Amino acid sequence: MFELLQRYIEVRRGFLTRGGTMLDTSRVHPWLTEDGAKRARATLAEGRRCETRSTTDGQGTAGCP
Repeated sequence: MFELLQRYIEVRRGFLTRGGTMLDTSRVHPWLTEDGAKRARATLAEGRRCETRSTTDGQGTAGCP
């Protein structure tokens, strides 16, 4: 169990400071950029696996639909 927790922390290190930039979108509202949603889908289609989504509230996250 400890090894699993260590891996969980290791994989997520740096997420809080990167936000939506991991998907090449705006940090708050990807649809406010010219082609934000399209670019986010394309980024995921490039082979970046997305098994889970989570949000951490800040700068408008709670207002996202």
